[in-house]
Amino acid sequence: MRKDDFVAYGYKVYEQQHAIRNNFEIGRYFIDAAKFEQMSVFSVVPGDLIVSCSGTMGRAAVVPNEAAPGIINQALLRLRPVRGTVDATYLLLYLGTEWIQATYFSSTIGSAIKNVASVSTIRGMQVALPPLSLQKRVVAALNEEMATAERARAGAEAQLAQINALPAALLRRAFNGEL
Repeated sequence: MRKDDFVAYGYKVYEQQHAIRNNFEIGRYFIDAAKFEQMSVFSVVPGDLIVSCSGTMGRAAVVPNEAAPGIINQALLRLRPVRGTVDATYLLLYLGTEWIQATYFSSTIGSAIKNVASVSTIRGMQVALPPLSLQKRVVAALNEEMATAERARAGAEAQLAQINALPAALLRRAFNGEL
């Protein structure tokens, strides 16, 4: 695409920032209906995964149901899980594993901005794919573990804030003659 393909409003052009930030509301670039139709092979639908393939590589996100219709730009890879066979969140978690990141996203080309060496290699990746019901149980268990970890992190941050406030409270009491 060229700069003159972009319009003020229309179909969204999804960029790396959408995968990296897992935020589909932001957006800078749009194309008109004619360009969207011409580039429909790059369109995304809810449940697709988008994966960053340049610079910050290997970051992925699942396109949510409320995402605006659009296409991916050249720095993204779109993966479309087979409905009824692959849980998109399971695939997202699988792509985020240390082994997958090291295997598929550490071998790069380019010296200034790194790029995935071969998108066809990623597309040909073998995925450990248990039955859909087990994928959903794995996702539920991992979501619960992540929620527990998030609660622990929030609690630790609250305790740290109290600890950091302690010297100020002691000084205030000292200046007020309360010590």
